[in-house]
Amino acid sequence: MRMLRTIISDILIFILVNVLCFSMLCPSIINSAIQNDEITQEMTNKVMTVINQYTYRLPDITIKKIQADISQSQSMTALTSKYSQAIIKQMATGEENKEDMTPYINNLAQECFEIVEKDTDITLPSILKTSLTKLISSSLVSQGIDQYVDDYISKQSPKRLKMIQIFYQLTLDSNRMIMGVILIVLCLIQLIVDKLYGLTALGVTGVLSGLNVSYIMPLAISEGASSYLNRTVIFDPSILRTPGMMICGISVVVVIIAQLIMRKTARKLI
Repeated sequence: MRMLRTIISDILIFILVNVLCFSMLCPSIINSAIQNDEITQEMTNKVMTVINQYTYRLPDITIKKIQADISQSQSMTALTSKYSQAIIKQMATGEENKEDMTPYINNLAQECFEIVEKDTDITLPSILKTSLTKLISSSLVSQGIDQYVDDYISKQSPKRLKMIQIFYQLTLDSNRMIMGVILIVLCLIQLIVDKLYGLTALGVTGVLSGLNVSYIMPLAISEGASSYLNRTVIFDPSILRTPGMMICGISVVVVIIAQLIMRKTARKLI
């Protein structure tokens, strides 16, 4: 009976550890699902539509350089990230984005001016900058990106929406905290009830969990998510490998300590 109870407890602990580690990758998978690059391209095109009105006399190579620099700028990354988060939240919860994007758009406009001046050696007058800021803001908000977000979400398949909803829940700190508390309670119960035997079992479960998180899970997620989304899912394996190896190392130490205590106790009994 004790062995069955320990096995069930260890299975639950194994699942919780793996789900908690898996939740670290959910943002990367979600970003792959919503195609972050497409949003960046959409925004860059709208910004360039405004800028091209004033740079149409420039050589094509210069205009292409301006476009590339804008798409890779920090302010574009920040704005894209905000819209990505809005898409994720709306897909997962149905709540529309109510955050004021004006500061991010103004930052993007300012960086666009700096890029244009850097790539063309032309200093833009303040009046022109003010005018361009209003045009860029109008292009991004009034004429497209908000509508683009709605259109993008409406085109998603129910299967992908369901995946986003599940993965989004795993990224919430409240849900992670609940799983963490359950994990701690299960470990404490096993230690209190089974003592050294339970400590050894926890160590072995930890080693298996660490190895699975470090080596098996990244491969399984990469193949499974890529197949599910019909596109390559890109993420940093160290996101899982580092905590996985830490879990594995700590668990090995726990097993060694448990075995040493058990041997010492056995010798005293002899």
